[in-house]
Amino acid sequence: MAIIDVLNRGGLDHGLVPLVWVIVSYPEGTVIEGRPPLDSSDPDFLCELWASALNMTEYAYDTGEGERVWYLTDGLWRVELSSRANSVRSVA
Repeated sequence: MAIIDVLNRGGLDHGLVPLVWVIVSYPEGTVIEGRPPLDSSDPDFLCELWASALNMTEYAYDTGEGERVWYLTDGLWRVELSSRANSVRSVA
């Protein structure tokens, strides 16, 4: 939870709406995944702003169904943003 709090506080410092974050463990490593809240009016734009603030790179290939995905890898950590809205409401 501390990682998620730090991410959302950093976003608030940039004037960004908090995202819904989950931490997922895969065999290849841990990924912190962020998505806009379900009630986001423009999830693509919100993710673009977040990606810019975090200096993330957008995947160049089609991720399916109009979903856009950005990523950042730093050592053992990997952060991804998806423009597909999450069914869970964000908590600030």
